[in-house]
Amino acid sequence: MPMKSSPASLTKSPAMADTLLATGLMLGFLAGFLFRSDGGINLDALMYARHAILLPEMADNLCPPAYPLLLRGFEFFAGDYFLAGKVLNGCCLLLLLFFAWKRDFYFRETLFLLCTRAGSGIWSFSFSEIPFLTILYFQFYLAHRFAEQKAGNGEMAAMVLLQGALLLLRHAAVFLFPGMLVAAFLLPGSGDGSRKRWLQFLWLSALLSAGILVWNYISFGSFFGENFRGTPDAVSAEEWKEHFFLNLRGLFGFANPFFSLVFQFGEAGWASVAALLLDGFFLLLFIRYSLRIWHSQELFSRILFITGSFYLLLLFASSFSAGIETLSTRLMAPGLWCLYFPVLIYLNSRLKPAAFVTMSVICLLISIGYVLKTPSWYPSIRADARKLLIDNPQARWFFIDRDSIPLRHYSIPFTGISLSYLHPVLAESYVNQHALMILKPQLELIDSSKAAKVPEQQILFNSRCSAVRNQDVSGRKIR
Repeated sequence: MPMKSSPASLTKSPAMADTLLATGLMLGFLAGFLFRSDGGINLDALMYARHAILLPEMADNLCPPAYPLLLRGFEFFAGDYFLAGKVLNGCCLLLLLFFAWKRDFYFRETLFLLCTRAGSGIWSFSFSEIPFLTILYFQFYLAHRFAEQKAGNGEMAAMVLLQGALLLLRHAAVFLFPGMLVAAFLLPGSGDGSRKRWLQFLWLSALLSAGILVWNYISFGSFFGENFRGTPDAVSAEEWKEHFFLNLRGLFGFANPFFSLVFQFGEAGWASVAALLLDGFFLLLFIRYSLRIWHSQELFSRILFITGSFYLLLLFASSFSAGIETLSTRLMAPGLWCLYFPVLIYLNSRLKPAAFVTMSVICLLISIGYVLKTPSWYPSIRADARKLLIDNPQARWFFIDRDSIPLRHYSIPFTGISLSYLHPVLAESYVNQHALMILKPQLELIDSSKAAKVPEQQILFNSRCSAVRNQDVSGRKIR
């Protein structure tokens, strides 16, 4: 079955290159959680699993109900919430690729988009962003129909339903509205009625969103779950300064589609300066192509640019009141997709096929390398965790009685420079806790004062978990 090319370039590189790149994406997705010590599971993934177990009840509105509901449905067939999240991600990836190919909708550009750090860099993790981005991509297609003045009432109704689905997946979907409202006035005001239908879509979506947010407030006392997060009033001036700097640094790095450069607040070494300079280079390059695209009269590209820009700016502003984590590729991914996609369409229409495909491959390899920078065979960690739970059926608590965080050294080729980095995600407690809790989300952390009052058979000790991971059944050391 030959792969179709994008509308912008029907005579580009052979279908074999597309097929190989799509295969590479699938293999990268599998490797992304099979060869990570955490399996692509973090505290948010555990929170989603706990919400899924509680359904139809909701303890809070930190996350909307759609993603826990999806996990609950996939867990019924997969058997546990780890596999449920991975199967869901795989289905999203296959659905997205099939849709782009079947609809002949910028297939090669879609492949490149998935190769970026906002695509393959997060796809192996159990995040609600994955189905969110998949639905957002369908919105791209419908926006393209509006831009080509081919949208009817069916497309308008589909956009309303998809926008409601986005809000039920992530509260940040509301940040798409301002850009979409501004973009409405780029559409023709007469003729086929594109602008009228677009505004109808926005008003109906706004009413649907308002209903969901009002229900949130009545049920939980907040619109976005901010009352369940850290309160901004309790943050010191120094913490505010750090928060602002790191969020600005995260926002500033949006133009770098290849990899994520991370450094801590207060670092003033050459590495942080080099990171800022490199991001600055990508930013200037991005602005250059953005101006070219804007002046090319491409309505679809303009709609995405405006929507993505508003999304990122509003996300940045909300980070100071909503108590969310520092802006990262994961949080900014919807806005990044809106900005990257028109740039990729522009580049593919002007670059030679070999150059565009080569850039895609390099981007994919960098993204996979970043995800797998500290490889470990997760199925063995998962098997050890499952054995511990079987041997300790009464376990209700996880106690960190001992811990260690490995220090890794990285040499930069041809420079003689070596970097040292402590990996919190490789800490014994981090690996053990997440492997156990995604299999049994009811487990909770316990501190030393409470642990002394709880029967020992109800506690899984971190030291014991590490001992099991480092020995086989006969007790012989294996790593």
